[in-house]
Amino acid sequence: MALMTLFHQQMINNQLLFYTKNDIPFEEAHLVIHTPTINELGLISEESYRIATQIISEAGKILRSQDNSDLIDKDDFDIFIAIMNNKEEDNEVPTREHILKFFSILFPGYKIRVREIDIQLMESKENGLSGFIDKTNFSSFQEIIKQMFLLGQGSGKEYNPADGMADKIAKKLQKARQKKAAQGDQKKSISVYKRYASILSIGLQMDVNILLNYSVPQLEEAFQRFILLTKWDINLKARLAGATDLEEAEDWMKEI
Repeated sequence: MALMTLFHQQMINNQLLFYTKNDIPFEEAHLVIHTPTINELGLISEESYRIATQIISEAGKILRSQDNSDLIDKDDFDIFIAIMNNKEEDNEVPTREHILKFFSILFPGYKIRVREIDIQLMESKENGLSGFIDKTNFSSFQEIIKQMFLLGQGSGKEYNPADGMADKIAKKLQKARQKKAAQGDQKKSISVYKRYASILSIGLQMDVNILLNYSVPQLEEAFQRFILLTKWDINLKARLAGATDLEEAEDWMKEI
């Protein structure tokens, strides 16, 4: 166990691994997680991708910020599996469906079975169990997802479907979405990655299809570095033209 923990920690700290498009080993679950390209995210929609990664990485934090009274003894996995077991959520597309679509590109070729205590993944060509996500490895799964998609930085009782947990969580999720919609935060027609790829294709004179085959970390860093380079270039040209009293432009080659 200590060796596995050490391996996991070394992997999480390996920035190059997550920057490449290599698949990511998830040893605790006996699985390998596929690193999707922007093209592949387009197959499930950016909305589904963002909802799924938010729920996986911080569902507990989101829901406890509204009302902690009935979640005080529930950890992140309890909340996640309750969401996955709730098929009656009053939304146009239930949250579990967004997450299942996301899982379909993380684990291509696997059959996904949601149970009350875990999620089982079985290779289509085999009858036996290939891997699983449960209370023992969910925190490792969260860490990997955060690193894979550059997300901001789960112990407890087993989920009991008879305690009404799923229904309470569904109502909290709906309330959170309604609040965001009221604040104008959810604009389904806007795709951040489409915008990034479009800007970079014009600014760098690149084929947009090449950019759409980048992973999320690759596209995010390329866009940030392009903005830094543009500002640095404007600053340099202004100085060469005789401008004074200009602030130093950030180094576009700095660590991002």
